[in-house]
Amino acid sequence: MDSEDIFSDKYDGTKEWSRDFEEILIVTSDKSKCMGKLCSYTSIYYGKQRSYLLIPASVLAWCLNIFGMFATYYGNNKIPDPLVILITSIGNFIIASFTTIAEKSQAGDKVELFNQTSREYILIASEISQQLMYEPSNRNPPLQVINEMARKYSDLMRSTPNIPQYIVDEFTIQNRNNPEYWRMYKPEQMTEMNSTAELVINRKYNETIKSSDVTENNNIFENNEIMENNEIMENNEIMENNEIMENNEII
Repeated sequence: MDSEDIFSDKYDGTKEWSRDFEEILIVTSDKSKCMGKLCSYTSIYYGKQRSYLLIPASVLAWCLNIFGMFATYYGNNKIPDPLVILITSIGNFIIASFTTIAEKSQAGDKVELFNQTSREYILIASEISQQLMYEPSNRNPPLQVINEMARKYSDLMRSTPNIPQYIVDEFTIQNRNNPEYWRMYKPEQMTEMNSTAELVINRKYNETIKSSDVTENNNIFENNEIMENNEIMENNEIMENNEIMENNEII
């Protein structure tokens, strides 16, 4: 087994599926879905950013062409050549500035890159969902599936370009009213200093704690009942003794 496998060699023979194995895959699937949606949102963000730069440049280029047609039609008498040259130069300078900024930001490359990355994350989540839809007896060995999916997710996370935090924050705000979003496990970059203990799911341990609490409460309740009964019996004995003594005195 590779060093990247999350289980040691002593578990290689395990073929029985359990709730714990399914939980591990659910965590990986949820994180993949979140990253897929985040990468898709990032692609759309950079697409809009590119449009904000290129659309004004395109509009300005069309305006310069129309101005050149009018200048040619009316001639030098109404529109002097120096004015035409000045306006054309300023327009070309603005167009070149917008185009240069768009190229340096590499917005176009980022659009396609994050689109492809989003598809790869969604593919990981789809493969996990397909395995979990099968009956446990029809699935591949659990550790094989877990290690394979964990390796794919880890490799993809390493190759994913950095996503600015303000884009992550905007994505979170956009999904704040979606209840399914808050039920899902999220990648580390989408959480705020949460303890890893929140990922520990051990229902048997919790049930044992709850049952022990109930047993302890029952014991306390029983002890209280015994003490109350003893007090009642003692009071009754005292009352009986007092009555006997009073009768004896009367006699």
